[in-house]
Order: sequence, then C-alpha cells, then structure tokens
Amino acid sequence: MKSLSLSTLLLFLVTLAHGQITLNFQEVGPDVVVTANGSWQVSAIDSPFNTNTRLFKSGSWQAVWSLGGSYGRASLGYSNYDGGPLPLASAANITQSARTGDYFGFEIYDALNAASLYGNPGFVATDSVNGTATFAGLNFTSAGLIDGTSGAFSVGAQDFNWFVGSAFSAVPEPSTYAAIAFGVLGLAVVVRRRLNSK
Repeated sequence: MKSLSLSTLLLFLVTLAHGQITLNFQEVGPDVVVTANGSWQVSAIDSPFNTNTRLFKSGSWQAVWSLGGSYGRASLGYSNYDGGPLPLASAANITQSARTGDYFGFEIYDALNAASLYGNPGFVATDSVNGTATFAGLNFTSAGLIDGTSGAFSVGAQDFNWFVGSAFSAVPEPSTYAAIAFGVLGLAVVVRRRLNSK
C-alpha cells in the first residue's frame, strides 16, 4: 500500500511540474484581450528582429504574438508541433494596441515546416509567464475567434491550452485540481489512521 501511495504522489507531483501555458481570449468592453499564464518548458536560443504583437492567420500560417522590442525565440522544427487545434478559426492580421507583463507567443507555419515560441529575452525552462495583450475595437468575430471553443497543442516540450470566452469559466484551473488532489490525499491519510487505531 505504501508503494502505491508513494508512486501516486510522485506521478501527481511530476504532472504539476510539467510546464504549460494557458491562453485566455476574452471580449472586454470593445476590445479582445489575450492573457497568458503558466511556465516555459523550453529555452530561448536567439533574439530576432523586433515585431509588433499580432493575431495572424493566413492559410496554414497562424501566430499569436505579444511582443514588441527585443524578445527571445525558440525556433523548433515543425515536426515538434503535435497538430492540435489552434485558436484562430478564420483569417486575421491584427496588431495589438497595448501589452503588459511578459512577452509570449507562438507561430505555426505548415508551408515552411516551421514552429517557434516567443518569450522574454533569455527565457529558460521553468520561467513563469504572465502577460496580457489588448486588441482594441475588436470582437471575437472580427478577430477570427469562436466563442466557447477551446483546445490544446504542444510544440516540442511546451504545452499550450487555449480558451475563447465562455469556454474558460467552464474549465477548472490547474490549481483547483491540485487542491482537490491534496484534499483527497489528506482524507485518505485520516481514514487510514483511524482504521489503524482500531
């Protein structure tokens, strides 16, 4: 029983340690706001030219960037993209009006077999991500997004979850799962102690 409990706990801790970034797309007043929270599992390998933040989709090329100024990029081969669904459902080419917090973003380009991740200059695995990009004067339709949709994809070791509008409130945060798991674990310990004391 001890080995089972220990292995379960170790599996749970490994799952918590695996970094992922959650992208949340919301309509806030007359704007679309993208928030990124999580942690990196890959490290930047270069710092490319400056670029503005964009929501971009054209054919097989899709990107969500919150950049501007000097940032870090991890360039990964397209084979590292798992083919999961991406947020933008229709054509878009929109530049942000404001950015706060950390740089974040991804780019998937089928035609060039290219996949890249973007973050703060010199970001490394386990660095946290907490940033927001605002796209003024947009709604989901004009931004190429569909309310209520969600998905997950990965580029190499980096996992992304994304949610548009109402989809976000319907899915518990990872911290909620962690609290439930620790609660169940604590309850199991109490029950076991009571049984052993009899």
